[in-house]
Amino acid sequence: MKKRTDNLTFAVDRKEGNKKEYTWEITKDKEVWEHGYFESVEKCVEDYLKNYAGDSPQGTIYVAECERYIFSVDGSAVIDNLEGQAYDECGECSEGWEPSSGIGSESWAELDEQLTKVVCDWLKKHNDMPDFYSIVNVKEVSVREGK
Repeated sequence: MKKRTDNLTFAVDRKEGNKKEYTWEITKDKEVWEHGYFESVEKCVEDYLKNYAGDSPQGTIYVAECERYIFSVDGSAVIDNLEGQAYDECGECSEGWEPSSGIGSESWAELDEQLTKVVCDWLKKHNDMPDFYSIVNVKEVSVREGK
């Protein structure tokens, strides 16, 4: 149930903008909630009643908002890696090449955004975008039919 807390200026592939999605589970403290995405709390309850209640229905389930994982690429880490590669390959000759020096925060933000877009496009092309989420705002919901 980890929650990402940093502010990203570039939101990667939010499904239909900021539309809320929900999921449900029988127990509140389960490490992995495995029932997929639903467009409403009511749809979560319907899924439980239709597919899981069976002969021993619960009186309540837990419903949470899904917060999809959104990644970003850290441009400064990429540049640091390039500087390290240059030193490993060329030694002291590369010491004068320091593309990370003198870069302002706006330039780093621009690089982060551009690299994130490139990686996002590549992941989409190879059908490998992240499809997992954290859960937030967990609430106990009654699932008794007719109540």
